[in-house]
Amino acid sequence: MFAHYLNGAHIYQATASLLDSGTWKWICSLKNQALSNMIKIIGNGSTTSLLCDIWIPGHRLIALVSDTQLIPDTHTW
Repeated sequence: MFAHYLNGAHIYQATASLLDSGTWKWICSLKNQALSNMIKIIGNGSTTSLLCDIWIPGHRLIALVSDTQLIPDTHTW
């Protein structure tokens, strides 16, 4: 599912279309609830995302930026 639907992007950016599988639609519908209950263990930082991980309690930086078109793909950070 990661390779097919996310194509290297972060789950925070995931969306579902009418033609996607029911499982993927279900995952996308619950992603905000799931992400709000997840924490990040940084370790060596290789899987850490400056924009998509929670740094401000309860918020992701990407959600606070008004124009996300100016942000490069988060998987390259």
